[in-house]
Amino acid sequence: MPRHLLWAPVLVAVGILSAAASLQEAQEQLKTYQQNIRQEKKDLENVRERLRREKQAVRRQKQKERSVLFEIQRLGKKLEEADERYQDDQENLRLVRNRIAHLRYEVQGTETELARLREFLAARLRMIYRERQIGFWKMLVTSQSLSQALSRLKFFHVLAEQNAYLIKTVAHKRRQLLVSTQKLMIQEQKAEELEQASKHSLEKLQATQQERESYLHRVRVMRTEHEQALKELDQASRRLSALINKLEQRRRTLQRKLTQYGQGFARRRGTLPWPTRGRV
Repeated sequence: MPRHLLWAPVLVAVGILSAAASLQEAQEQLKTYQQNIRQEKKDLENVRERLRREKQAVRRQKQKERSVLFEIQRLGKKLEEADERYQDDQENLRLVRNRIAHLRYEVQGTETELARLREFLAARLRMIYRERQIGFWKMLVTSQSLSQALSRLKFFHVLAEQNAYLIKTVAHKRRQLLVSTQKLMIQEQKAEELEQASKHSLEKLQATQQERESYLHRVRVMRTEHEQALKELDQASRRLSALINKLEQRRRTLQRKLTQYGQGFARRRGTLPWPTRGRV
């Protein structure tokens, strides 16, 4: 028997074992591809779910931002109106204080006039007191004529009327002083209340606007963070999709090779590999 025929069974066995080993290795690799693809698809699904949630979060933050901006604009208008009212109140307060200053000036003038009238009345009373001691009959006796006596009587009568008028004037000035003082106190109280109310209203609106602006800043920061996360998740989704496509391509290529290898092995069934020829 030729020597090459002696080696034929060994070569056939080696070829079969080699082909079987290559086939098993390819099948294991195909299985690995399939597992990797399933895992990557699962990761991609998780990323897409996170991406969906981040998109919703971005929409919510944008809605909040629009709402807060609208509220700030509304507060801005109210603040402008409040500032105008405050300016008007300040102008009214200035006018009230001017009236108070004028009223104080009138009070000081009234006090000066009252002091002058009191001094004048005191001097007049002192003079009347001295003249009263002369006596009515002595005045008639000392008069050179009846007309002179009547003139003296008329003088004292006029003097008494003037004294009564001065007393009435002093009492009226006192009442004016009391009324002016009461008006002054009322005007001061109203001015203080007006100032405090305007200041409180303006400060309250300013504090509210500052709080809303601070909240708007936080909303914008959160929106920026969600947008950054959205961008990163979108990039991760694209990378995973590309990786899955690459793995699918490799799997299909390997699957075709395995199919072709199986078909070729079936066609060569019963034939002897090189260097032998013929069929078994």
